Parts: sequence; C-alpha cells; structure tokens
Amino acid sequence: MQTERFMLLLLGCSLLFIVSARDGMAQTLPVGDLTPYVLPDPSLKKSSQSSTITLKQLSVKQNEIIDEGNWFYSNELMIPLYLHPDQGTNTTRMAPYKLSPKVPLVTGNLKLIKGINDANGNIYLYGTSHLDVRYMVITDSQDSKVLHFLDFGNYLGVGKTGFDDWLMSIRWAAIEDNILYVSNTHPTYAETTNGINAFITAIDLSDYQALWRSDYLVSNAYNFEIIGDNIVCGYGFTAEPDFIYILDKYTGKKLHTIKVATGPDYIIRKDDKLYVRTYNRDYVFQIGY
Repeated sequence: MQTERFMLLLLGCSLLFIVSARDGMAQTLPVGDLTPYVLPDPSLKKSSQSSTITLKQLSVKQNEIIDEGNWFYSNELMIPLYLHPDQGTNTTRMAPYKLSPKVPLVTGNLKLIKGINDANGNIYLYGTSHLDVRYMVITDSQDSKVLHFLDFGNYLGVGKTGFDDWLMSIRWAAIEDNILYVSNTHPTYAETTNGINAFITAIDLSDYQALWRSDYLVSNAYNFEIIGDNIVCGYGFTAEPDFIYILDKYTGKKLHTIKVATGPDYIIRKDDKLYVRTYNRDYVFQIGY
C-alpha cells in the first residue's frame, strides 16, 4: 500500500483535495471542498507618493555559473523556500525550511512545484510542471487552514498570444499588508509571446482585485525583494537586455533601472546590502534610503 495518495476531484469549478496517510500517520491539511477564485485580468490603478531606495554597486565578480550553492554559503544568504522531498536531504540555504507532511505533494495531475515560507502565510504553488504553474494555495503559518485558493489561469496567456507551449507561470510571490505580489513569466525569449511576459501583479487579498500590473519584461529572476516602498526585481535572457529594476510598491511603476552584465537569477537582501546573482556575475549593492 502506498504511503502517499492524493486524489483530485473536479466537479465543475470545485477542487477537492483528499490527503491520505504519510509516514505512517494521518496528516491532513483541511482544504476540504474548495472553489478556486479565478482571478480576472487586472484593471490598473496607478497613483502614489512613495519613497525610493537607491542601490550603489559595491562589487561585481565573475562566477562559475554552476557554483550558486557556494554563493549562498559564502555570503550567508538564504531564500525562504521549503525543501521538496524530491530534492533529497539537501539542506542548503536555497531551501532551508522543512515541508510539513500536511501539504500534499501530488493531487490528481497537479504537483507541488514550490513552497514559499512567507512571514504572512505559507504560499504553495501547484501545476502540471514548472512550465505550467497555475494554482496558488495560501495557508496560515502552521498549515492548519487554507486562507486563499487562487486560480491564475487568466494570467498564463493561453489563447492570447498563440504560443500555448509557453505559459506565464507563477514564478514568485510575497505578501505584505494583505497585498499579494506575484510574478509570472515564461523561460524563453520575449518574442515568443510578443513581449507579454515577466510581469508583477499586486492583488488585494480582501477582495482579490488587482491593484496594478507592472510593465512587461521586468521580472523573470527566480525571486524579487520588497524593500520599504519598493520592489526590486530583475529581467534578462540570452541576447536580450539585462537589468535590475526598482518598482514603486504601490503602483508598479519603474523608478530606477540598473544595467547588469547578464540576466539576474537571485535577488537577496541581507541587512543593508543587496546580493544579486546573475548568470555569470555576482553583484553586491549598498541599499540607500
């Protein structure tokens, strides 16, 4: 008898998670009968008077491309990810949190792609693959109840660009003051979707209305950072321009653009410094307020 069984029952728009025993114990995340809220295309609202941080480059050096683990350790950095069992027993700073057995790894044809440990709730991303991440489950910090269940199908781009193989999957998410900030991107050239790619959307979790959507081609890095009134994100790809962007957290407007040598992968704040790992360069910036 398998120790892990998860079934997905689709009844109209209803999604039912049934979680069975794992590790010999009955572990249940009480998702129950849920209907995911289908997020509409956002109507943009842009007006704000926010302060702006500055980033002063302190250093840049070439990396070995495949040594990102050493980059995390040598700089004592971490990214708030849950360690997925498929990653074995690796406990690097790239995934320092242990996933709760309450969280289903597989449900029907959906897989848990990524778990994010956020100070305002745990964020779990589900999809059929890393290229098709459509659903977001947000729980409380103890995984005892589901707070939000969101369907980002209207954000994926299917039927709008004609390139159904390249979906704008959920890339990263964070919550602050009951606002969900989420990036969607596809991992190839911008022209594949006519430039409609790599954007951040701010969503009010009290009514699921989109407050704003950023310009396209600003955020395909693995993550972004919220610092004060700003979001620091990055975009780049082979033979395309590579930049770090500072956005207004309240409007999504671009406030500053910083050219980098190659596409940003990780953007991590540590105290008053920002560490940026690009494809083949490691940057350190001083954060100014």
